[in-house]
Amino acid sequence: MSSAARGEVSSPGNIQETRQFCQLVWEIVRWTGDRDFLERRMPPYAKRAVAWLWEQADDGDLPCGYGIIERDVAVLEQAWKVVESTDKTVSLALSGVEKYRMSFWDATLWATAKQHELTTILSEDGPS
Repeated sequence: MSSAARGEVSSPGNIQETRQFCQLVWEIVRWTGDRDFLERRMPPYAKRAVAWLWEQADDGDLPCGYGIIERDVAVLEQAWKVVESTDKTVSLALSGVEKYRMSFWDATLWATAKQHELTTILSEDGPS
């Protein structure tokens, strides 16, 4: 479950973080040797987490539903126009690698923006 600073719930949870919580509990016990943490303090939380995961199961199969990436992509797709890369994009990107000495990743972003006449690229990898 994700909460904002004022306590409102922004997301009911996802199958990725819930599983990671159970993994974290086990890693803490392995690292610290604190069996009391595992045996007395965590069971109610871990049991609720596992129960929630199984509620997400589709017809008794493995849990299914949004993970972190799927949820984030859905939000981004609603907020911004998503454009596709084509063979032409790859060719243009390769010319950017050669001409401007960009990494292929940066050149692909540049080529996609150029091809779709985008004026802004949001990337953590670009020049600051």
